[in-house]
Amino acid sequence: MSDVSTSKKLYYAKLRKELKKLNENLTKLDSNLKTTAEQVPSIRKMGTLHSSMLMSVQSVIHQQSANDYIEGHNTTRS
Repeated sequence: MSDVSTSKKLYYAKLRKELKKLNENLTKLDSNLKTTAEQVPSIRKMGTLHSSMLMSVQSVIHQQSANDYIEGHNTTRS
């Protein structure tokens, strides 16, 4: 009977330790989710800015390619 009692005590001690760890992790997750939720507007704005920059770069590269093409044809005709 003593072995069963000791075994239960060890089991419950381990369970208590695991539940404490789980609770700590859930608290940290909750904190991370709150921080992420606060940052969402900034993340959206940053995404918009990056998209705008990429579209601008594409426009500049396309314009430069067109200019190079035109200059290439003008020099071959001269």
